[in-house]
Amino acid sequence: APFTTVDQVHNIEEWFWNKGVNASCRSVLTSLRNRYTFLMCYNGILRHETMFKGELSSLLALRIERAKDEDPMIVSILQLMEGKTVKPGTRQFGRAIRAKEAVDCPIGALGFYLLHRFSMSGEFFGDEHPDFSANKNWFNFKILTDGTQKNTKMLKKSTYVDQIRQCFLDLGLTSSHYGHWGRVSGPVKLEQEEVPPDLIKVMGNWEPSIQETRYSSKLPLLPLRVMAGFGKDEKHILPR
Repeated sequence: APFTTVDQVHNIEEWFWNKGVNASCRSVLTSLRNRYTFLMCYNGILRHETMFKGELSSLLALRIERAKDEDPMIVSILQLMEGKTVKPGTRQFGRAIRAKEAVDCPIGALGFYLLHRFSMSGEFFGDEHPDFSANKNWFNFKILTDGTQKNTKMLKKSTYVDQIRQCFLDLGLTSSHYGHWGRVSGPVKLEQEEVPPDLIKVMGNWEPSIQETRYSSKLPLLPLRVMAGFGKDEKHILPR
């Protein structure tokens, strides 16, 4: 499935976006929340369980200045304090920057979702906002919520997986992965662009052998191109 569906990111994103059109306020929140989850899992190569366990206090926005003729990079960093391979006392990270295409941007998706969530919940407005000088008052607020004051309760993962399954059904996509689609398809995208394997492993927080055995597309495009007669740095252009 990752070979054939990795180019469907925009169509999947569009499905989530359109699902919120002319819907109830709560349905809009669900669509925006799941759209953000999808784009962040794909761009950050994350498991959906990681997102559901994540808390607002684990999010960090980092601005990295570039050359004078380049815009600064805005990086969204999610500290993974708990997860399948996160050992006690250690940390891993999910990372993504603002996308070239706005519709596929996980940081923009987070902004849309949080704006709608906060307007519904009122959790940071008026007399309802917590005392931010005390960590215990807000550090356990979940990233993904139902837009109510029950913001410390972890949602059921099915609230995301069921919509991904319905999305794939509507789009005619065949996949054996739903919640983990981004975790599986992200490495395929990187391999297609010939990103070095060691950087893919760093991006996905994998142990050295895990990415190769379970998450690799097994399509090493650089050696394939060389064996087909193209130079290492030569563009793949076939005029015929």
